[in-house]
Amino acid sequence: MLTDRDKAIIKDLNRFRVMARDSIAELHFAGLKNPKYAANNVLLRLLRDGQIQRSTSFTPFVYFGPEVSMKQNSAKIGHFLAILKVYKEMRKLGKLESFWVEPKYGMKGIGAEPDIYCMYRGTGFFIEVQRTIYSDKLMGKKNRALFRFIPWQHSC
Repeated sequence: MLTDRDKAIIKDLNRFRVMARDSIAELHFAGLKNPKYAANNVLLRLLRDGQIQRSTSFTPFVYFGPEVSMKQNSAKIGHFLAILKVYKEMRKLGKLESFWVEPKYGMKGIGAEPDIYCMYRGTGFFIEVQRTIYSDKLMGKKNRALFRFIPWQHSC
């Protein structure tokens, strides 16, 4: 039987694709005396019950939701952990009304493909999380694709 907290952890694992144990402890066990210890116990139970997946290639271990089909040593793991870091930092600044990871707008290559779309303080934001340096030319191409899809953004 899954608890409400178990369901919330699994929901976040599916939403963010991958989460480190420390992030799970921070988001779901913050009010406890020893959040990391409690997170370890719950994550081990969920893993043992087949509810989640784990990669031991990272320290602390990272966990995947049941709906995530990502290799356990994928190069994208760092990218998704960076997206999660943005989420945690924004939560510290105020309430997020919504937060979508890699939402799809239109067909691949035609519509906007941001890493994050969120509503924060009544304003919508498209956020690109970049761990490597983009050339001005490539960043301009990404911006043109976004503005072509969402014309009201031109006034910004």
